[in-house]
Amino acid sequence: MRGLNRITLIGHVGRDPELRTSRDGTTPWANFSLATGRSRKEGDQWVESTDWHRVKVYGTQAELCQRYVHKGDLICVEGSVVYDTWTAEDGTRRKTTQIMANRVTFLSKAESSQARGEAHGAQPVAEAK
Repeated sequence: MRGLNRITLIGHVGRDPELRTSRDGTTPWANFSLATGRSRKEGDQWVESTDWHRVKVYGTQAELCQRYVHKGDLICVEGSVVYDTWTAEDGTRRKTTQIMANRVTFLSKAESSQARGEAHGAQPVAEAK
C-alpha cells in the first residue's frame, strides 16, 4: 500500500488569495491563509484557539479563488499536506508546511463581501484536474 495523504479543512480565509504564474509563465497558482478553530477544556472552562494554514491552488481553480475568495469567507479546502525544506540565501535551513488544495468549496461569504454587493451563499469551485 502506498499510503494516504489527505486533509479536509473548514475555516475562514485570512487574506485574499494572491495570483501568480509559474516561472515558465504557463500555470497560474494562488496562495492564501486559512484559519481553523479548536476548543479544549481546561478545568471548567473551554479555551478556543486558532490554527493557521498556508493553502496553495493551481490552474483554473487558482484563478477562481483569486476572483471569488476574500478575507473572512468560510470555505472548505480538500487536498494534501506538503512539507518543504530549502536553504535560504544566508545558508540557514528553512521548513514550511502547506496544504496543496485539489478542491475548494465556498460555504459563505464574509460580511464585507456582502457589503460590496457580491453574491451570498455556497458556490462550488472547480476541482483541480
